Amino acid sequence: MPSECAEHDFRSFARVFLATFVAALYAQFRNLLIKTKVKLEGRVTKEIAGIETPKRYLESHYLTRELERLGVTDEQRQAMRFRGTNKGLPFDRWPFTWLGTIPYQASGLVRAYCALKWLVLENPSHSRDKEDAWRLVSETVAAPTFAMGERVRNAQSTRAKKLRGKLAAEGGTIGQVIAELAVQRQHRRKTAKELWPHLLALLNEKDLDPKEVDDPKSPQKMAYEYDFNNANGRKKITFLRFQGIVSKARREKKRVNRANDTPSVN
Repeated sequence: MPSECAEHDFRSFARVFLATFVAALYAQFRNLLIKTKVKLEGRVTKEIAGIETPKRYLESHYLTRELERLGVTDEQRQAMRFRGTNKGLPFDRWPFTWLGTIPYQASGLVRAYCALKWLVLENPSHSRDKEDAWRLVSETVAAPTFAMGERVRNAQSTRAKKLRGKLAAEGGTIGQVIAELAVQRQHRRKTAKELWPHLLALLNEKDLDPKEVDDPKSPQKMAYEYDFNNANGRKKITFLRFQGIVSKARREKKRVNRANDTPSVN
């Protein structure tokens, strides 16, 4: 009989111990799951981590600082909020309000700022609306960076599509362009050295990203590097070659003028 009682007590103790252990393990797992979910979603403020209050977090947020930069006053920001008539409406149709007239550039941030205030100050329970609100805030914050990346990508694509070796509108080479530059009326009396900077300006106009390459020991070896085409990358035109093209073009121009001035013999 005593042994049966001892066995019964042991089983009762084991059940209680196991139940307590499982409950504690479940609580730890639940806390870990919550923390992991919060980190993955990126939807936790410093206030939740115990570092600062929701108000201070809101004041230091990018959207707040951007509204201030665009000229929105503290009073106007405090008045920005969702109205209380959004029950049953999808998040993207929630009405919101603000005070007075705000700068046009800031108008696109108002809805996202209202969402941020709702999330941070009211800390609503998990819902589809809460997910949509965080998505709006995240997309609004990321929009300038995304737009900048798109502009860079488009500019690179445009540059890549250009036939950079064809400098003139009709597809002329750099030699032809230099020759045309050398015989233009406003440049005829300029020396090659005086004409040299005009080539740099021309390459810039053609969006060929020219760079000066100087040789202190030999000014005759100074050059411009410029974009050529996708296959060949960059090319170089030296001052010495430029000087030769200018001289040849002007000699040819004089020869043509003399031929045109010679009376024809019938």
